[in-house]
Amino acid sequence: MELYIKGKFSNKERFEIYDEFNSVRYMVMAEFAMSHKIHIYDAYDKEIGYLESFTKGLVNQYRFYDEDGFVDTLLHKFSFKKSEYRLEKLNWKIKASNFWETHFDFTCDGEKIGEINCDKRILKEGYFVKVEYENDELLALMITMAIACDKADAAAAAAAA
Repeated sequence: MELYIKGKFSNKERFEIYDEFNSVRYMVMAEFAMSHKIHIYDAYDKEIGYLESFTKGLVNQYRFYDEDGFVDTLLHKFSFKKSEYRLEKLNWKIKASNFWETHFDFTCDGEKIGEINCDKRILKEGYFVKVEYENDELLALMITMAIACDKADAAAAAAAA
């Protein structure tokens, strides 16, 4: 399964997520206040999950929820080299494969289960999300949203400095 998020995440509160056939697969509604809360809806406007950020130390972490409740917490391991994230319960690891953090791989117990590619052409930005198994799609989308929030926060902090 492949998904595509068009546009700069930091400038919008509403996104459409497209599948590989260019059909709207999900709608994302973001609330930006003291923290981030991002609601994910299916193509029929039914909320199917959300994520919310909380600060632990100096970094944001994210809790993921689906229709049945709490799923997992995404933890960010800070590094001066490449970003690394992990899901606390599910044993997923999400690692940047390059210094510019334009590509991330998802693995579970050493097996690749998905990836994120960030398109950073001039005046355009987007995220491509690919997962091996359809039942991992929502979680991969939530991880992508969390990483996009982290990148937007880092860019805002750099601009303010």
